[in-house]
Amino acid sequence: MEKKIIKNDNTVIKEKKPYIKTSILIVFLAGFLLGLTYFAHRHFGNFTAAQMVFHFVSDLGNALDEYIVSFREKVLLPAFIVSLLWYLMAKFNGFFGRHSLKFALVFLCCSLLYSNHKMSFYDIFTYNFIYSDFYEKEFKTPNLKDLNQTNPKNLIIIYAESLESKYDLRHEDDKNIIPNLKKVAKQGLSFTSHDGFGGHTQVKNTGWTAAGLLSYNCAFPLSSVDKENRYEKAICLGDVLDYFGYDQEYLLGSDASFAGAGEFFKTHKVKITDLKTLGLKNDIGWGILDDKLYKIAKDKLRQKATLDKPFALYISTINMHFPGNSSPNCKKYDNRYTQSVRCTDDELSEFLNWILAQNFAKNTAVVVLGDHISMVQRYFKSDAKREIFNLFLNSDFQNINTNRKASHFDMLPTILQSVNISIDEFGLGRNLTKNNPTLLEKYGLEELNKEIGKRNKFYDEKLLQQLF
Repeated sequence: MEKKIIKNDNTVIKEKKPYIKTSILIVFLAGFLLGLTYFAHRHFGNFTAAQMVFHFVSDLGNALDEYIVSFREKVLLPAFIVSLLWYLMAKFNGFFGRHSLKFALVFLCCSLLYSNHKMSFYDIFTYNFIYSDFYEKEFKTPNLKDLNQTNPKNLIIIYAESLESKYDLRHEDDKNIIPNLKKVAKQGLSFTSHDGFGGHTQVKNTGWTAAGLLSYNCAFPLSSVDKENRYEKAICLGDVLDYFGYDQEYLLGSDASFAGAGEFFKTHKVKITDLKTLGLKNDIGWGILDDKLYKIAKDKLRQKATLDKPFALYISTINMHFPGNSSPNCKKYDNRYTQSVRCTDDELSEFLNWILAQNFAKNTAVVVLGDHISMVQRYFKSDAKREIFNLFLNSDFQNINTNRKASHFDMLPTILQSVNISIDEFGLGRNLTKNNPTLLEKYGLEELNKEIGKRNKFYDEKLLQQLF
């Protein structure tokens, strides 16, 4: 904007308001940063530097479409609107125009402070530059030759998308919306850090699907951002069960190339059956709904029950992925995500009851694990203690203290114990049926997250298989 100044000799000169274009660029940057912070927390919760970079470099398949639409609506559009309003204010308000650059810099500083509070730029710094010897002290590499198995049992693990234990602590009311799963849970046991029904804690770099699967299967977090890493050097659950002669298969209703999950499981001796190998079309843009997946799983289990060796079937569901999906036959609710949770409660509990009614169930351990806490942050009360659902059925655990502070890592040795392969320590995990303290119990959540957030030479050199 220009301001006319009339001199004594009646000549007119034009004085430009300083740095308006620069201020608009700064405002767009500040608005973009605020929008990105909101977008990230809306979809990923308390995300980490590794998680942020991982999603940038990984193949997200058709699921990327959902994020692109949300990114436009929550990040780009608001930043553009704020910049436009800023331009109009600077053009038609003389005082604001003259001081627009100062105001813009203040706005940028405020956005940086807020984003740092939510995203932690220090976390990004420590992830790249500060090294720790935490793994050298606490990581336990198992020797397969030292392991024994008495009375082998089959294994079924269900990785339920976004399944938390506290869906009765949601934002709108305190009604229990997973009653059927809680009823099934009474037939087994769940580990939690307090009295009553609960679950385990999500620690740093375990809070998205790929990281959750890695942490459950290998007992360490996903702290690498190279999408080609398959962790070939690491000994994981699939390697142990392969050593004991298990037939293993990973069944999922989406494309196994999503975030490299298929390559990871194949690397660790697990066969993959996904949307492509099944020859099915998408129901929700990037996968089939859970009701179809459970029908396929039932057929798989009937077939595997005829094998002359133990089997392990891993199943990943997708219905409760943001923004929430449900099968056509499920009851309708006003809230889309409530409908998705209630549908999962009905279908998953029915599937579990079906398994328990089969003849092969007598010799089969069944484990249900939420892959991470829900991405729908606003669904819960701000002060809710959110925990991940875990359930062990047919585990034959006797006189077990289930009041434990546990993380993803601790599930691995405990899963092995459920099929009668006893190991006290595996990776960063500790067997929850034993008396040895978990790392959460030893260090506490804050200190454990701090150490996990640092770089580690053992992790880089001993666990990763760099493929470049």
